Amino acid sequence: MTSIDELGEAVSMYVARASEKLRGQQSLCGAIHVFIQTNPFRQQDEQYSNGLTIAFPEPSDDSRTLAGAALQGLRAIYRPGYRYKKAGVMLMNLSPNSVTQGSLFDSPKPWEETATVMAALDALNRRYGRDTLVLGSAGTGGRWAMKAGNKTARRLPRSQKSAGGQRGCRAAPAHGYRRVEIKACA
Repeated sequence: MTSIDELGEAVSMYVARASEKLRGQQSLCGAIHVFIQTNPFRQQDEQYSNGLTIAFPEPSDDSRTLAGAALQGLRAIYRPGYRYKKAGVMLMNLSPNSVTQGSLFDSPKPWEETATVMAALDALNRRYGRDTLVLGSAGTGGRWAMKAGNKTARRLPRSQKSAGGQRGCRAAPAHGYRRVEIKACA
């Protein structure tokens, strides 16, 4: 990857995944760290790596807020002319969403709207499949997608396979010599 647009798409997609997980565990993020680096094993290429941490005035789990900050950080650390191998984000200063320190002058209305929009985004992606609804800055998929050529296939234990293939269902493991399965669907 050499263009900031490709890196921006990758960073936006990583932020979307991370913020979805953040909301799933009912947490908020107080800062985000964005980083890029070239391939250290290609000695013939010029090397560069950099990162930047951006703190938020108030913790957030909004994909739009996190992606905006990450893209701002990316623009600050990006240098043209390098062949980038890796880009990523780290969410920092995590806290439970039940304990937030607001500003004296904040109104609760924007927080409610943000929570509603993010809940709708997560619900649609759960119902229709991952990446059905994505941020515009994430693009339509590019060559930056994770390389999984050497990835080991995910194997499920037999007890989980027999859950009927239903998403979110797990069968309890067999106990003793008698096979007993209990399906618990959420």
